[in-house]
Amino acid sequence: MESLLDKIRIKRDNKLVNAYQSKLQPAAQKLLFYLFSYNKEELFERNENAKSGYESKGITLPVKDFLGAYPGGKDLKVVDGACSLLASSQINITKEDEKSYIPLFEHITLSKTKILFEFNSRLAEFIVTEGSNNFTSYYYKHIRKLKSGNSVRLYDILINGSRKYPNNIIQLDELKQRMGLSSTKAYQKFSLFKQKVLTPCINDINENSDLNLKMKNIKTGRAVTAVNFIFQENDQEEKVEVNKENTSQQESKNVSFKQAISFHMAVDPISNDLKVSPDPQLSAVLQDKIQRLQQRLKEIGMDMETTQLALNLYAKNPDWKIWPEVNAVKMAIKDGEKFPNKHTLKKWIMDAYDTSSRS
Repeated sequence: MESLLDKIRIKRDNKLVNAYQSKLQPAAQKLLFYLFSYNKEELFERNENAKSGYESKGITLPVKDFLGAYPGGKDLKVVDGACSLLASSQINITKEDEKSYIPLFEHITLSKTKILFEFNSRLAEFIVTEGSNNFTSYYYKHIRKLKSGNSVRLYDILINGSRKYPNNIIQLDELKQRMGLSSTKAYQKFSLFKQKVLTPCINDINENSDLNLKMKNIKTGRAVTAVNFIFQENDQEEKVEVNKENTSQQESKNVSFKQAISFHMAVDPISNDLKVSPDPQLSAVLQDKIQRLQQRLKEIGMDMETTQLALNLYAKNPDWKIWPEVNAVKMAIKDGEKFPNKHTLKKWIMDAYDTSSRS
């Protein structure tokens, strides 16, 4: 049965998600994110006389709501430590060449049964507003069981886009700053940072959340300069038993479909490129478009197997909206943007293939 905590959804403006923050212990990190389940109107009110244009209302949070149970002495000690950390915490938000160091709270008051939080009014501009589409959202239950503050923060950084993109590449220095670990001298050595932070965090997230991660190092020369976090499907919450006979039939169907749509294509042994043979059943205009699509995918760096699937899917359905996706990737590459890229396009093509194979 779902508890009230299971229904709480955190909403964080992406400026906050991407900001550099202080390092926080697990309870403090979870408590901070819990507070972002409140909307802007609950946290702030308009005040034209204030520099920020807003004034903090103050939120009273019953301790039992955050813990999911009535607190004992040990629980209050943990919450007390969390409040102490939050009272002195700040974020660093960069706008162009300007950095702003913003304390998170103006005031925190803790009693045995409740906590009064007053956010810094300057944070008002970074709280999600109605109609905004620039935010990260997830259920609090997915971070509730995480064992470390680093795990909570890493989940918060990675969850946005995890259902849309197959991976997320983050520069090493940026990752440390966003996790509040850039000043820890021991972590300047990547082997220690991986051993003490990244590996435990990934194990924690895979075991106790809805994300399933793998990690690969990205090197410049011999030094690791970035980390590639690879998202995998996690069936932890929804396990479905499938009849083996039905599975075999579906696999046979997929193989047959793939063979059927691959009939007019082969790899040229000399150029090692995908060669598309003329098909009398297709119009000259469509065959020309298929050739151009092949060239665009090659320019992007798409692998031959995915290209083969894309060309055949396009041949079967010329109305398939692949061109806007391809052009978006091409423009992103031209502008030096990370997303979309060939990996996100590949996932989009494979999703289309899976849909076609089921139809």
